[in-house]
Amino acid sequence: MIMTVLLTAGWLAAMVGWIAFAWGYYSGFQILAGLAIATLVFAGMAGYVWLAGVGRAVVTGMISALGWLSFVVYWIAFAWRRYTLVQSFALLAVSFIVLAALNAVIWLSQSTEG
Repeated sequence: MIMTVLLTAGWLAAMVGWIAFAWGYYSGFQILAGLAIATLVFAGMAGYVWLAGVGRAVVTGMISALGWLSFVVYWIAFAWRRYTLVQSFALLAVSFIVLAALNAVIWLSQSTEG
């Protein structure tokens, strides 16, 4: 319970700081993307606390999926203009393949332990 309160307080502080300091430098879409990334990170940390007894593969899969979604939101909001559409698609596809491979290794290693 205390960890959830601390995580929520940290998330709220990050939101207020992001809105206060980023307002003049980024577009509205980028500010919303920053808020979405922070919310996904908060959900991952809170999920780790809440699901501590579920199993390593489930928790790792959830946190890695939220991390990948955070990366996708960041890429779309901040970095896609620097690269062509094909390069952006390739980067997102490769990052998804790496995410799936890492999760497969974790799930397979857990299934062979028991």
